[in-house]
Amino acid sequence: ISFIPIDTYCWIHTTFSIENAWKKRVGDEVPYPGVDKTTPNEKRVYHAYYQWVCFVLFFQALLFYIPRYFWKAMEGGRLKNLILGLNSPVCNEETRNNNRALLVEYLYKNINNHNTLFIMYTISEVLNLLNVILQMIIMDRFLGGEFTNYGWDVINFSEWDWSVRYDPMIKVFPRLTKCTFHRY
Repeated sequence: ISFIPIDTYCWIHTTFSIENAWKKRVGDEVPYPGVDKTTPNEKRVYHAYYQWVCFVLFFQALLFYIPRYFWKAMEGGRLKNLILGLNSPVCNEETRNNNRALLVEYLYKNINNHNTLFIMYTISEVLNLLNVILQMIIMDRFLGGEFTNYGWDVINFSEWDWSVRYDPMIKVFPRLTKCTFHRY
């Protein structure tokens, strides 16, 4: 017979905290914020996202790479060639002045020739903005609606009664939770 450690079981089958236990005093009424005795009618908040964190972070990284890839594909290394090493801190002054004069002359002669590149840059920046907004929505859904409330909870944290005060991060990412384990 193979035994599965209880931590592994709870990680796979989700854990939960008890809604009423967040407002109780730690040490007197509850052992930890959100952890209390279970009764059949209490409201439970399930924390099923722990096992999905690595996948969500990978998905977010891919979503952030899309606008960058779009811009790099459209730009094609033009900007690197255009700056002529002016971003290098070890460039001597004579070379810097010559390259600056070449760049100014090029930009003056080609003043309206890069409108398409500007439009592509604008599109990639709009994609970045939409991506950030989408990421915030995804994160809020992933954390069960706690992401949008977290900032306000932190601001109000100092005004809470000291006997029931807990760090709002504990509610979003609880360290101790309950797990129902049935032994037959």
